[in-house]
Amino acid sequence: MSSSSPSNSTTNPSIEPKSDSSQNMVKSLLHFCAQNGDEANSKLANQTIKDSQTLGLDAALKKLAENCFKDQNTGQSLSYSEMRMRYG
Repeated sequence: MSSSSPSNSTTNPSIEPKSDSSQNMVKSLLHFCAQNGDEANSKLANQTIKDSQTLGLDAALKKLAENCFKDQNTGQSLSYSEMRMRYG
């Protein structure tokens, strides 16, 4: 009795390249936040847009995630609750 194994041609979605439409959606959200967000969110979105032009979108989003937990003036780490108070 033989059983068929899953084909190796199936790709893992976590390693597939991001689609252009999802990248465009992220860029659109960043621009919206840069124009309409409060001061803290707008500043972070503008920096991410700038970083995406030099580092690429994935690296810029990683930097965004890291910067959310840093005080932009002192560089000190923020707790989760402090980050939520600043960025919502």
